[in-house]
Amino acid sequence: MAIRDVRLVSVGTALPGPPIDNARLTKSLGMNAIVEQWIDAFIGTRTRHLAIDLDTGQVGWSLADLGEAAARQALSGAGIPPATWTSW
Repeated sequence: MAIRDVRLVSVGTALPGPPIDNARLTKSLGMNAIVEQWIDAFIGTRTRHLAIDLDTGQVGWSLADLGEAAARQALSGAGIPPATWTSW
């Protein structure tokens, strides 16, 4: 088997939804401010992105949606025109 050279020319990333801070998360889950402070102090995460809408419970993004968005970003960054994206 022949060894082929591989080059990484671009990457893409995608996050679902807007950032949700600890205050919003604990409020929507019915938790008090102590839990919010605990998350800040012991976990260190201040925001996160969720694939569901906290108000409605509706799924807004799937893994496929995020993969597609990241792939489009990577291909665009590599300078590969959209017309050639489906020819792979």
